[in-house]
Amino acid sequence: MPLPMLPLEVVVMVAAAAALIALWYWYQSWHADKRLVHMMPDKACLVDANGVVLQANAAILELLGLEPSKALGVPLQNLMPDWQDMLKQAYGKDLHVELTHKGQDYELLSYNYHADSKRRTLITVRNITDRKRAQKAMQNYLEKMSMLHQVDNEVSATLDLTRSALLAMDAGLRTSGADAGFLALLEGETLYVRHMFGAYKRVKVGDPVTYDMSVVGRVLELQEAQFISDVSKDKDYVPDIPNIHAAMVLPLVAQAQLIGIMYLETKDPNRFNELLFDWMKVVVARLSMALENARLYKIVRQQLDETRQLYDEKSRLEQLKTDMIRIASHDLKNPVSVIQGYLTLMDLDKDRLNAEHQGFLREMQRATDRMFSILEDILSLERLQQHAETHCFDLVPLLLNAYNEYASPARLRRQLFTLEGTDGAQCWVNGNEKQLYEALTNLISNAIKYTPEGGEIRVVLTQDNAAKTVTVRVIDNGYGIPEDRQQRLFEPFYRAKTEETINIEGTGLGLHLVKNIIERFHGKLFFESVYQQGSTFGFTLPTVPKTE
Repeated sequence: MPLPMLPLEVVVMVAAAAALIALWYWYQSWHADKRLVHMMPDKACLVDANGVVLQANAAILELLGLEPSKALGVPLQNLMPDWQDMLKQAYGKDLHVELTHKGQDYELLSYNYHADSKRRTLITVRNITDRKRAQKAMQNYLEKMSMLHQVDNEVSATLDLTRSALLAMDAGLRTSGADAGFLALLEGETLYVRHMFGAYKRVKVGDPVTYDMSVVGRVLELQEAQFISDVSKDKDYVPDIPNIHAAMVLPLVAQAQLIGIMYLETKDPNRFNELLFDWMKVVVARLSMALENARLYKIVRQQLDETRQLYDEKSRLEQLKTDMIRIASHDLKNPVSVIQGYLTLMDLDKDRLNAEHQGFLREMQRATDRMFSILEDILSLERLQQHAETHCFDLVPLLLNAYNEYASPARLRRQLFTLEGTDGAQCWVNGNEKQLYEALTNLISNAIKYTPEGGEIRVVLTQDNAAKTVTVRVIDNGYGIPEDRQQRLFEPFYRAKTEETINIEGTGLGLHLVKNIIERFHGKLFFESVYQQGSTFGFTLPTVPKTE
C-alpha cells in the first residue's frame, strides 16, 4: 500500500524542527567547548584536527598578544611559529613537552577527544620558569653539598698536617676553578706559605707571609675575606702572574683564631663572582676545621713525644737513683758494721780511756747507730717501691708483737704504755705483714721517742663492722707539733724540730714511709697534734672476711 502523502505544511514543520534540534545540539557543543577552555586555570585553547583554533582563553591570548577575533579560526602553528613543529605533533595525540618562549620556560600538554564525531585537541600551556629555577637552584645546592661532603672526606681523611694542607689547597683550586693560588699556615706568630699552584715569582713555598703582600695585608689586619672582582682597580693589588683578572683572599679561622689564609686568582673575568665568593667562604670554613684538627693533632703528638721522652728520662733517673740507693746502702752497711765492731771492742776496754776519750767513743757509737738507722729507712723506702706479696692475715697478733717489742723501752723511760681493744679480737686485713709491722713500729717508736719520761702512750684498736674497717691509734701526751709545721709532716727527710725535740735523733723518713705503706693497702693515715699537749697518729684499713 503506498504511503499517504503528507501535507506540505507538515513536511515544512518537521524539517524546521529537525533544523532547530541540530542547531540546539551544535550550540550546546560549542558552549561546552567554550566553557571547558575558559574554565582552565592555565593558558588553554581548543583546536580541531588541523590545528585551527576553535576556542582560546584570555591567558593564552595574552601570551600570544592577540585579540580573540585574530586568533579564532587561525591555525595555532601560525600564531606560534617557534613551536610549530612541536604543535603539529600535538594535534590528534596526547603530548607532554617543555618549551622556551621569549626567555620563559613553559610546559605544553595536549589532550585529544571526540565531540559530535569531530576530533578536538585541548592544548594547555603552563609557565614553569619559577619551578625550573627552583629545580636548578636545588640541583646546584645538591651539587655544592656533594662537593662539600667530598672535600670534608678528603681533607679529614688524614691527620697529617702536611697532607691535609695539600688536600685543602687542591680542594680550594677545584671548587673555585682558580688558575693560581697558595695556602699559608700559622706557625707561632708567623704565617708561612706551605703549598702553591701557579708561576709565582715574588712568593715561594716556605716564605713568610707579610702585611706588604698586596691585599693579603688587609686580610691579616681585618681577618675578613676579600674579593677583588677587577684587580686593575684595586690600589693594594701587586701583580705577580700576568693577565690575572680577579682574586679572592680567604682567612682560615678556627675557634675564633686565624690559622692561615687561602689566596686564589683567575684570568677568566667571568669565573669569580659574589655567589662563588660566598660559597668559597663556606668551603674554607670547613677546611679550617679539618686543618685545625690536623694542627692540634700535630701539637698533641709533639707533646706526647716530649712527654714520652721526659718519662723515659725520668724512668732512667729513677732507676739510677734506685741503683745508687741500693749500692750506697749496701756498700755503706759493710764499713759501718766494721766501725761498729771496732767500737764494741773499744767499749770493752773503755776503762783504759780517760773521760774525754770515753765521750768521743759514745759520740762515735751514736753516730754509727744513726747511720744504720738512716740506711735502714732508705732501704725500707726502696723495698716499698718493689712488688710486695699480699695475703689475708689477722692484724691483732701483729699489733701485739709491736707492742711487746717496745714495752721495755717505754718502761726504761718510766712511761705508762698500754694496749686497748685487742682482748679476744680478730681483725682480718689484706696486706703485707712485714710492711704493716714496720708502719706500726714506726708510729709506736715515734710516740715513745717524742714523749718525755713519765709520760703516757696508749695504743688503741677499734673495729667498725658496719663500715668494714679497723683503726689503730697511737695516742701520747708528749711534746706535740706546732701547727705551722704540720703541713710538711709526711715529706721525706722533713723533721718538725722544736726546742724540746732538737736533740732527738731521726731521719725524717719514718712518717713518709708509714704513709706510703698504709695507702698501698688502700688505707688512710691521720693525725692530730697540739703543741706541748700531745699527738695522735693512726690509720684505718679495710677489713676482709677470714680466709680458711
